[in-house]
Amino acid sequence: MSKPKQKTMKRILIGTVTTAIILFFIQALNWTALPVHKHALKYTPDQKEILELLDRKLDEGYYYLPYFDPDNTTSEEQSRLNAEMAGKPWALISFHESYDDNMAVKMTTGFIMDLMSAFIVVIILAMVSDKIRTFGGRWLFVISMAALIILQGPLMNWNWWNTPDHFFISLVTDQLSTWGIAGLWLAWYLRPAS
Repeated sequence: MSKPKQKTMKRILIGTVTTAIILFFIQALNWTALPVHKHALKYTPDQKEILELLDRKLDEGYYYLPYFDPDNTTSEEQSRLNAEMAGKPWALISFHESYDDNMAVKMTTGFIMDLMSAFIVVIILAMVSDKIRTFGGRWLFVISMAALIILQGPLMNWNWWNTPDHFFISLVTDQLSTWGIAGLWLAWYLRPAS
């Protein structure tokens, strides 16, 4: 491998690992020390009774209530149910039969996802950094990647599933803060060669 290719590979590797560490650290701060997610999830004093009922009635899975049996409902029945639902309560339930608090696995998986995300952004920014000559332009590029994540993730769920604002805002804040700070590093590190 030639020296320039080795230098490029080293630069991409350092950029990826450092960005992943920044993402992981800021995400950890957002979930622990900072109030970003403090009110993302609501509390109910009736949680024990609700969980007991759900445990008796549901298998592990994701539920939309009310819903129709997708295998045994005609399109006319689906339309009727949709019309009947107007103005009435509904719910999305992510039900799990057993709580797993294996933080080592979750944190390792989270860091691997941060590495993969960082690699994608670093590779793309490295390919275009000679065309984006300013620090602000490179930072804006990284923030636009965060905007893409928000548009195709939390915002899409907000649109289709009416994600409550208290949860939606915490997710958006998390993405903008993590990528905003990581973007400062990347905008400096992946500057064009002089």
